[in-house]
Amino acid sequence: MAVLIDFDSLHGSVAPEILDAAYPVAEDVDDLRPHSGGALGTVGQDSPAPQRAWAGFVDGTLTGRCECGTVTTGPENFCVHLVAVVVAALNEAFPWSPTATLPDTLDGPVTAPPPGTAATAGGAARPPESPESTIRRLVGVASTLPPATLALLLAQHAAVDPRLESALLTAAGLPTAHIVKSS
Repeated sequence: MAVLIDFDSLHGSVAPEILDAAYPVAEDVDDLRPHSGGALGTVGQDSPAPQRAWAGFVDGTLTGRCECGTVTTGPENFCVHLVAVVVAALNEAFPWSPTATLPDTLDGPVTAPPPGTAATAGGAARPPESPESTIRRLVGVASTLPPATLALLLAQHAAVDPRLESALLTAAGLPTAHIVKSS
């Protein structure tokens, strides 16, 4: 099942006064990252009362949970914090998962199940992700990292993987080393 949220559908679903308040706040959403198949962020990090908010597609419907007390299905009932997280995620081309699960809390560490064993809310294992889904998910994770951290991770892995080193050099437009195959 494909999920789609864009600015047009958001504008058609959310009260104008909530949208007007959410857009400036979305510029200050901190720590935006994938969580439970949705987007988690902290709204108003520098304010006296920052709010963590999560939004994602649960059973095909945009759903949200916020520390301000809002837990709702459908963006028409979202608080300003939830709309700000959705706007921030849209601005970052966030990869929405069609199989998000509403998190019980917003304060725990983000953990991912081992690859190929992602558990559903009921605990049963689902089939492994397709390579395309894995790439989209990892692009979402990588986009949350500072550029220096991402560059270091890539360099560390390219240093021990000649194919990755070659791909990195090619992408940068640099000459590639010859890959020596052992017999």
